[in-house]
Amino acid sequence: MLYVYQCLMALVQGIAPVLAKILPNQKARHFFKVRLQMPLPQLSPKHSKRYWFHCASLGEFEQIVPVIEALKKAQASNSIVITFFSESGYKYRHQYPLADAVFYLPIDTKQRMQQWVKQIDADVFVLVKYELWYNLLKALEQHKTPVLMVSAVFRPNQFLFGPLGGFLLKRLKSFQQILVQDQSSYDCLLQHSIDKVILAGDTRYDRVFAGMKRAEVNTNIQSFVGQKPCLILGSSWPKEEAILQASMDELIQNNWVCIIAPHDVSEAHIKALQVQFQHHQPVLYSDLTSAQSSKVLIINTIGHLANAYQYADLAFIGGGFDNQLHNILEPLAFGVPTVFGPNCPKYKEAAMAIKAQVAMPVNDANQFKQLLIEQSFTKREASLQEACKAFVHQRTGATALVMQEL
Repeated sequence: MLYVYQCLMALVQGIAPVLAKILPNQKARHFFKVRLQMPLPQLSPKHSKRYWFHCASLGEFEQIVPVIEALKKAQASNSIVITFFSESGYKYRHQYPLADAVFYLPIDTKQRMQQWVKQIDADVFVLVKYELWYNLLKALEQHKTPVLMVSAVFRPNQFLFGPLGGFLLKRLKSFQQILVQDQSSYDCLLQHSIDKVILAGDTRYDRVFAGMKRAEVNTNIQSFVGQKPCLILGSSWPKEEAILQASMDELIQNNWVCIIAPHDVSEAHIKALQVQFQHHQPVLYSDLTSAQSSKVLIINTIGHLANAYQYADLAFIGGGFDNQLHNILEPLAFGVPTVFGPNCPKYKEAAMAIKAQVAMPVNDANQFKQLLIEQSFTKREASLQEACKAFVHQRTGATALVMQEL
């Protein structure tokens, strides 16, 4: 299987110039285009330790932010290098101020990864949650670079543990330490004779808890909400937006206001939302003033959603109908109960939040309408608000365990 993998990576690298032009999907073309233009990374000389963090996408980046902040606080001269696999991660965080450099990860060919590992010359490589690239990990081992995996999740049915995944499992066994999110992941690794494992939890809880603590007042949103119950549709996909549209009569009749923060903030999608909700005179965040009155606010900017949750009474999080659930911990940290679509089996935090009765899945518009009418599953229920906050607070501490290993 390793031979097949090496041939596949070499083939992908070889035909990348063609794929960058002919693939029908724009994101797929972009994936290959940026990797064709990538020179070897150029970095300033090290004055202290250099830490290389690899994140698949934006969600994994958010998991590692508390660790990076702690490293810089402990030693300001620590050097931070971040690589991303996806466009969404790089696009929104390539100017992250605590990083010395941010790159796309190249295609996983033997020669290319050996060049990158040598050039970056990291003292520690940190893999966030998942993404095992064989040639990258092999090159790190040859360069004698310690590898840690943090906030990891494993399932018995993963390819890694199947008959074809042995070549990757061998790489996993070479890691200095693996810090997992939950007991089932811990048990899964032990069953495959991997004992360099620590049950550490998920650093995202530290991230959202810290974000809640330093939340700033947004006077325009505060004025928009006033004393009315507020629903935030967070990182929404078209399915959630359609359910909200079908529920607008109940929302208006029960004096709710709504903030829509779509996953896709492209100009085309924002215009489509304005048309979709035109009967309710939506206002864009970029145009919002404290003097405006409307029932629907559309956040058409990046970076304002997390802070806005402090004004919500209920959060409806996107991606749950397609097993692509976005961050439910941000609203919970503010004491906001959360709903989402029912298809999210790979998200441990969703199952735990449902069990703790601080979140619930909704299957359709009728079920969602009933929540709006009853107004019982909201932050205004004091005991529920405290339960949401406790759910997050009780699970903080993973960052400190990661720091012990670094």
